[in-house]
Amino acid sequence: MVRFIDFPGHPRLRGLLGDYLKAAKKLVFVVDAAGDEAHFTAAAETMFDVLTSSTVASAQPPLLLLGAQLDKTSARPMDKLKSDLQTAITAVKESRASMLATGESDVSGVLGRKGAPFKFDSDAPTPVQVAALSANTGVGMAALVDFITQ
Repeated sequence: MVRFIDFPGHPRLRGLLGDYLKAAKKLVFVVDAAGDEAHFTAAAETMFDVLTSSTVASAQPPLLLLGAQLDKTSARPMDKLKSDLQTAITAVKESRASMLATGESDVSGVLGRKGAPFKFDSDAPTPVQVAALSANTGVGMAALVDFITQ
């Protein structure tokens, strides 16, 4: 049996994320490949929270980074989406490290190598796969189903 939980990326709900991560056997993190910078930055912040979660670090559920809306002309290609997301996560990492160093925040979570840009392949605490999806055309649906059913 497969059970899906759709957890929205709204900032007000992030405090509940840990409860859902505890039950997860696999994670599918959907990023709007055609989204604007504000949505992309929010996605990076949420991805940082997921990857620095103690639950993800200990259970290491496989994660699929799924670029959605690839059929739109404004969509980033998947290699660019992955690269841009890594850059945005690096910015979040640096911002939160600075907040910790100055005592401005009680945020926790260390991600990747100190002083180095974040890379999914070497710094994520769990295996990360990347796939693209267009719900309109069905392109990429097989990769999503394969990930879920493996």
